Amino acid sequence: MMYKKLCNQCYRASFGSSETGEWFCPTCNQDLSQAKLYEPQEKVVRPFNLVEAYSKVELYKPSAIDLTV
Repeated sequence: MMYKKLCNQCYRASFGSSETGEWFCPTCNQDLSQAKLYEPQEKVVRPFNLVEAYSKVELYKPSAIDLTV
């Protein structure tokens, strides 16, 4: 059976086949081991502030290469 956990840092779902053990978010590497376990098809209504969510997610990563001419 597959399971789902929701990350409190990047607000993404993570899927796995184990109920126990270490569980890390594949997006931001947050430890989800103690997070609530859901069935994958279970709808989770979770209110959150979009501004806060997007401020935690790294949307833009500047390049080390200077492309200015």
